[in-house]
Amino acid sequence: MASSGHQMALCSYHLPGFNNTHQTETARPSPVVSPRCFPATATGSVEEERRGAAAGPMEKKQESSHHYGSLERTEWSKDTKKPDAFWLSALMLCALLLCALGAHAEDAPTDSPAAGDPSGEEEEAGPSDLLSTSGVWDLILGSTRRHQKEFEDEFHNQVKYEFLEDYKVSSLPERCPYSNFTKEACLQTMVQGLQIYTVLLRQVEKEYPNSLICAEVRTYSGQLIDLIKRKMRNPGQVTALTSSQEVQLLNELDNPNTFQRKMTAHNILRQLHYFLLKGKRAITKREKIRGTMANDSLGIFRIL
Repeated sequence: MASSGHQMALCSYHLPGFNNTHQTETARPSPVVSPRCFPATATGSVEEERRGAAAGPMEKKQESSHHYGSLERTEWSKDTKKPDAFWLSALMLCALLLCALGAHAEDAPTDSPAAGDPSGEEEEAGPSDLLSTSGVWDLILGSTRRHQKEFEDEFHNQVKYEFLEDYKVSSLPERCPYSNFTKEACLQTMVQGLQIYTVLLRQVEKEYPNSLICAEVRTYSGQLIDLIKRKMRNPGQVTALTSSQEVQLLNELDNPNTFQRKMTAHNILRQLHYFLLKGKRAITKREKIRGTMANDSLGIFRIL
């Protein structure tokens, strides 16, 4: 026994059996015998300290297991949010793609009610239904393309074909723009322009009554107008020219000079060729853009 002035200390040995379970949890080997010393306190007995030491590893194990399970539940709860976040992101991406189908694109046509498409939406068409792939384009462009050779043969290359640009025709219709347009607006421009050219062809036929190009162009123009109207959402918005409007167009072309009238007639055929060529390119671009967006959107839905 130590003197009363010193605290009493009791040394005990911690047997391996009490640490086996704890070793599995901590994955750390414990010594075979580990001495532990427990100082006696004024408020507890030696037996209470011994019972606390023996129960310590078990309590720690239970507390550790409870804490470990809490962590597992916390991590699992976090993981369960991952699929929700993934699907939410995927749905947002799909929504953006669908909006892009009718949205403005750089160097791409813009859909607006003022441009002739009140709904801002256009019907999707398969490759065989595309207006730009119709054979009528090849027929009418094939006829107008021959005009340059006929012109050069008539004037024996003494007058350059580009010289026709100097003979302005104020009543010529505007062409479809290559950008910043809607398909509906372009189709309306094509129909209105072809109707005007159909009237202007009378002036060409007046100067060249036996022109095969004029006969072919008149036939194919009627077929192209009917085809375009079937593709329009509102074909009724394009009205035919009145008789007074037709007379006014022809009066503007009247000229007492024979050479001037011939140059004007040739320039009408030349401008008609570029009108058709530019119009087909604009429609092809429009249909290609919408087809690409539709395929991209379909691919995203397939991935999901």
